[in-house]
Parts: sequence; structure tokens; C-alpha cells
Amino acid sequence: MPHLPIEADPLTIAYVAMGVESALLQIRADSKPYDLDQWNGEIGFVSEVVSHAALLDQLVEGRELSGVFPYEVAEPFGEQFALALYAGTAQPAEHYARKLIAEMEHSEITS
Repeated sequence: MPHLPIEADPLTIAYVAMGVESALLQIRADSKPYDLDQWNGEIGFVSEVVSHAALLDQLVEGRELSGVFPYEVAEPFGEQFALALYAGTAQPAEHYARKLIAEMEHSEITS
């Protein structure tokens, strides 16, 4: 994991983890049995996704956002990145983060 200049906000971590839980519910429902061995189990899988929470905070540091960042970016990031990671189709975490931030900013402009 690359070192980022800021630490993740605890709320960002919590909402990313909530997104991972949503993804795991889908994975469990769709993939019987499901296999998280390459991440050393569920804790390793959750840790892998949550380890990118500081990236999310770094990307919005100093920005004025009127949206609710944990709901609109952190939680969907956790879900989307976890699903792609499990499927083996994940792009770099920053791709998902920037896409969700742009969507939030666009919705602020059009609201």
C-alpha cells in the first residue's frame, strides 16, 4: 500500500467498510461457495479495500463539497471496488474514487 500524506478520516473508513459489507452480501448470494483465500479470508479482503480510504480523503482535501461524502463516495467506493476486486476486474482504486467524486460534483452542479 502506498504511503499517503494524510490519514483516513474514521468516517471514511467506516463507510468504505459498509460498502464492502454490501459487496460481501452480494458475493455470498451470487457465489456459493465464495472464496476469499487470496486475501487470507474476509478480514484480509475488507482490509485490502479499506486500505484505500486515505486516498479518498486525499482526493477531496481542501475542496468545498456540499454533498455527503461518506454516503455519496466512500460507501459506493467500498462496494464497487470490492465487487471488482473479487471478480478480478478491478482497476486502480483511484479510478473508482475519481469517478464517484466527479459524479457527486456533477450532481451538486445540476441540483
